[in-house]
Amino acid sequence: MVATTGGVGTTELRDRFAGPRVVIEDHLPYAALFSRTPTPFVGNGGWGSTVFALVAVPPLLRPVPVTANDINARIPYNGLGVDLRTENPTPSRIRRAVPPSPGGILSLVP
Repeated sequence: MVATTGGVGTTELRDRFAGPRVVIEDHLPYAALFSRTPTPFVGNGGWGSTVFALVAVPPLLRPVPVTANDINARIPYNGLGVDLRTENPTPSRIRRAVPPSPGGILSLVP
């Protein structure tokens, strides 16, 4: 799992979720991140992360009021990703949105 914090609470989150498959950073370059992951991206629906994700992986969007509602409506409408319709999606909601498909390729379901 890779998470970015925007510089808020990074050290605390690293301590809380320490593990060999967990990376928590203040910021990461989208181009480098998305070129290395075959799995969907869970994001807030901001323009930068969503546009970068669209060229590499299907986005799962957790809306943040006002700034991202427009994007969160357009992505599923055009069949490009899923709007999780909550700012705080549960792990089970994310798993339901990204079921494994035959051959290990992920498919999205609304």
